Amino acid sequence: MRSSDRPPHGSGTARLAVAALALSPVLGAVYVDAVVARRRLASPRAARRALVQLQLGDLLRGRTVEVRAIGGGTSNAVIAVQLVGDGPPIELVVKQALPLGTVMAWGARHFGANYVYATASRAARIAREAAALRYLADRGIAVPRCLAADPQHGLIATAWIDGVHAATALRTAGASDRAREIGGLLRQIHDLGVTLGDGHPGNMLVARATGQLVVFDLEFAECTGSSPARRGFDLAYAAALMPGGELRDAMVAAYGPRTRDERDAFGIAERHLRGFGWLIERERARWATG
Repeated sequence: MRSSDRPPHGSGTARLAVAALALSPVLGAVYVDAVVARRRLASPRAARRALVQLQLGDLLRGRTVEVRAIGGGTSNAVIAVQLVGDGPPIELVVKQALPLGTVMAWGARHFGANYVYATASRAARIAREAAALRYLADRGIAVPRCLAADPQHGLIATAWIDGVHAATALRTAGASDRAREIGGLLRQIHDLGVTLGDGHPGNMLVARATGQLVVFDLEFAECTGSSPARRGFDLAYAAALMPGGELRDAMVAAYGPRTRDERDAFGIAERHLRGFGWLIERERARWATG
């Protein structure tokens, strides 16, 4: 494995702490800006403006806009939008990429997570997500339909999927089957030459209407340049966030045969990710109660 495909030495937790302390004034200002931006987008007026920016203004004719914020992160502002008027309501999701996401992605790349991934600017993240959604949809992978994207302004709109996070479903009856389904889905995606970068169970939904597993939040997905390091990281990230060892093993087994380079990359990435200890535990705990 190339040295550039290996994570930094050690877990990176200490370096993250030192960097956060050193950059605390800047990070604090960017964080506050992210909180304000999330609240700002979650208003009917801002939602209307975003839809017009995305050239989806025709959907607004004769309809009122209902909005609610979804997701708890600060890398992006994400809202569920319902357009109500004549005929059935139209439901969609609007995401606005925020500068804090770029800072966090840079930190993850340099201190231990998405170390094999590249540009994390707002425009690049939105462009990657739109490209990945369309590429995977055209090849039969269940993803939210991309309605419009404006990378320059960091905006993307997708169709609403009513579902339960797979990370929550893994704590209910049938968890083993769901874990195997996740492994099989990752294999399908990798066989198409795509890697996700952030493809953990929290970024997958079990659709209520069909029971189908849907993958979303693809701003770090790559449709080209697949490598054993990238594939190994994808599988390791999902494995590290499984609620237990049995589910982890079921998912890996369902993924199927791997080359020696892929197994090596997986082992390196999983050990590295598990070295973050309480951060991984905290991420798992997010999904414990839905």
